[in-house]
Amino acid sequence: MTTVGDYMNGDADIGKFLSLEETLTNTGNFETVSDMVKRRYSLTALQKITNTWLQKEAVRKGVRFLLYKARFLIIGSCRLGVTLKDSDMDIVFVAPQWISEYDFLNSFYHELMDKVECLITVNEQYGYMCKILRVKMLNGYRFDILFASVPDDNVPRGYKVPEKDSDLIFASCSSSISIGAVLTTSYMLNMVYSRRVFRTALKAIRLWAKSHDVYSGPLGYFNGVSLALMTFRICQLYPKESAGVIVYHFFRIYSQWEWENPIRICSYLSDFDFFGGICLVIHSKAPRVGFVASDKYLLATC
Repeated sequence: MTTVGDYMNGDADIGKFLSLEETLTNTGNFETVSDMVKRRYSLTALQKITNTWLQKEAVRKGVRFLLYKARFLIIGSCRLGVTLKDSDMDIVFVAPQWISEYDFLNSFYHELMDKVECLITVNEQYGYMCKILRVKMLNGYRFDILFASVPDDNVPRGYKVPEKDSDLIFASCSSSISIGAVLTTSYMLNMVYSRRVFRTALKAIRLWAKSHDVYSGPLGYFNGVSLALMTFRICQLYPKESAGVIVYHFFRIYSQWEWENPIRICSYLSDFDFFGGICLVIHSKAPRVGFVASDKYLLATC
């Protein structure tokens, strides 16, 4: 198989490789430094609101006093590094075990109402197969918030999701799905040969889907997760190729794909292990394009 070094064996080839990144940057469709500053400011504001709510809930439920702070895990395009300009940010609110999904969808919802510009509950949104809160902050930045309750009285700073399924015990299916979304993103970033190539190719493919009006998970088209998994699969098949070649093979392979066969990025194993037996597939028999599941748990959907 041709390596990146073989492919870029001259100045002209290097120029072709870099031109894709430059072209994507020049389109103005992707996040800029000012956008990142706005995102961080918005996330900090959301954390302050959540911290206040956690303290109120601790008092209401008689939980022993601790300095409870919100823990948010970033997923989706922001975590992958392919954020489109003006797109929202997908995050998982990791809560202690004394906070339930009911609290999240009711008490937390009412806490947010007077402090944000717009707030809705998305019921069983197809992108995640669980209820989420869709928030628009006062500065216009938008968040999609998933919920996960972990078996701890307090979520420590720098919390990381355990990699072994034996360490994962959740109170609800929605918590498993939300944490699965975190693991899916981490799996792709940890296993891809070149993150730079993966990200550049995925940016190009996402931009293509947007410009051709085939980018909308709720409407049954592609969304960020399905395109990421499909691109990741091509990177698995051609691990040392450039981003431009990955894009070429993406369209070459999927234009001929027999869709009764799922697209798998990992194999089934008898002993389930999130980073060993994880199996993510895009099923053709799903009611919409890009349904992603595992053999034992629903890890992510798109």
